[in-house]
Amino acid sequence: MSEMTRFGADLIQALSEALADAQGENVPGMKLHDVPLTPSTHDLEALSTGRSSK
Repeated sequence: MSEMTRFGADLIQALSEALADAQGENVPGMKLHDVPLTPSTHDLEALSTGRSSK
């Protein structure tokens, strides 16, 4: 089997950390951002159809 690339190793680590966070574990160094969504800031129909809401 060939040696893993740096990108591959980083990707596996990132996905492992994301899984740990999703399972409620504390992941040192992880930053979470809360982005509030209101009806004026998103349009689900526009996202699903690809049309612009403006």
